[in-house]
Order: sequence, then structure tokens, then C-alpha cells
Amino acid sequence: MDFPFSTRRQASFIRGFLCSLTIACSGLAFAPASYAAQRVTLRFGPFEQSVAISDLEQFAKTGRLPSSLQLYESVLTPQVRELLLRHLQLDPAVGDKLIGELVRSPSGKGIVESLGTAIPGSTVESLQSAIALAARQANGLSVIGFLRSYPQENLTVDASRAIALAVQVNPTYWQSQALGSLLQRELAVSNPTPFRATFDPAALGKETVQLQTIVLRDQQRNRNITVDLYTSQNHDSQQPLVVMSHGFG
Repeated sequence: MDFPFSTRRQASFIRGFLCSLTIACSGLAFAPASYAAQRVTLRFGPFEQSVAISDLEQFAKTGRLPSSLQLYESVLTPQVRELLLRHLQLDPAVGDKLIGELVRSPSGKGIVESLGTAIPGSTVESLQSAIALAARQANGLSVIGFLRSYPQENLTVDASRAIALAVQVNPTYWQSQALGSLLQRELAVSNPTPFRATFDPAALGKETVQLQTIVLRDQQRNRNITVDLYTSQNHDSQQPLVVMSHGFG
């Protein structure tokens, strides 16, 4: 079946949609789905094309296109395959709390609403249910996992709205807002004890402090971790080591 739009627009849509799903998957998790989708219908204006999710999964795993996806040979690039293979791991101890903050934030609510318009007929509950079920997978959240977990046999996606959603996304901002709100509430003290120091904690001490910034590479999760190392010029090997972390890395 031929579509009345350029290959460039096809590629823009598919990449945009996959990016949107990846970001949305990192921002939601709730009740499980009762049954899962088997096919995805891509809607391009008045035209539609149905694709089996298993074919997308086969392409993601092997890099080879099944016959049903040959039409998209110029679109399903290695970059698209990388998006399909991408997984988001969340620490189970804090994942639910962090996701809850994202959903309650204004930006999080906006992305849920936009994702709903990109998937006609969906509801907030169905989107949350699909992502919750996908999050239970051993390898974490992924686009394929979300598609397979959607609570109806066929999932329809509106191309133009998915592209618009991909343009609007700013996951770094959402995550920072959610994390800040969560930390503020978790660290709040209901009955603080007055602190009366016998010294000025802001005064300069006797030791000279050096700052060294190092960047560690987490190969398993494909990310960089920036570490600020503060040391004194006193090279006594018995000096204590203090590690300060927000705990949500």
C-alpha cells in the first residue's frame, strides 16, 4: 500500500512516535492491563496501515525486516532499531514514588494528555495500565513492552499528533521537576529541633580544599555519572570518606 507522503515524513513520524513512547514510558506506572495488544495501526490522515507488534519485535532483535515491514525499509533504520531496543531501568525502591511525582506534575499531566490524543480511543487509565504492566518486565520499560501491554488487541496511532508530541517533549525538565518535588517532601521535617551551633559553620576552616570533577561511565545503563571529589591537601590515608548522593540515580 502506498501512502501520499514522502519517505522523510514517514521517518520523522516513526522516530518521533518511538521517542514519545520511550519518554512516556519513563513517566507513568499504575494498574496492570487485563489483555494486551497484538497489532499497531498507523494512521496517516485518511490512510491506515496495520503492523504486527511481533514483526516490530523481530526487527528490533535481529535487525532484519519481515516481509510485512518491507514497505518501511527506508524508514526502519538502525537508529529506529536502537529506540526499539532501549530500556529504562527504575530502582524498585523509589520508582513508584518518582513516577507518581511525574504524573502529578503539570508537565507530566500534559504529556499524558498529548499521548492520549496521539493514540485515538485511549484513556489515561489504559495508558497507565499498559506502562505498569510493561514496567514489570525483567528488562525494564521499553517501546515494545508498552505496545504489547496495551489493554486492547489493536493499538491505533495518529501520525501527525505523534510528531507534534515528539517536538514538545523535554524529559530532562520533567525528571528534574519530579525529583525536586519528591526530595522536598521526603526531606521535610514536621517537628524540627532548633540547631544552636557553638561555631560558625560558614567560616573558613584551617584546611585547603581541592575540587576534582570526574566522569564515570555506566556501560550497562548507557549513561555518564558526574562525581565532584573534595579533598584536603593533608594526604593522611586515614581521612574519613563522606559520600553525598540524592539516592535516586
